Amino acid sequence: MSNAAVKSPFQLVAGHAVLDLVNTLDWRFRDTGPEELLKEYDDLLRFAEQSEVLSARQARHLWRTASSRAGTHILQSAIELRETLAQVSYGLLEQRSPSATSLKTL
Repeated sequence: MSNAAVKSPFQLVAGHAVLDLVNTLDWRFRDTGPEELLKEYDDLLRFAEQSEVLSARQARHLWRTASSRAGTHILQSAIELRETLAQVSYGLLEQRSPSATSLKTL
């Protein structure tokens, strides 16, 4: 991948890849706003490799074979999934049932 080795590693502290994915919108509840850690398709692949969702070989293959347009679409879909997972997770913590829309997305 292009500059993946140069970037800082993700802090995988949640104990599960799904929760670590939710945390890729860092500082979600900060007054000054959150920080997006998945800015590019490379970031998503780097996260997937570091969290062991993909092997290094799989990540390299996907990076080599995805067009720029496909990478952008995949990144947008992953962010949509992340935000749905966040809504469901935080809702469950507050003892709220997931919305029909969230369940459909999942």
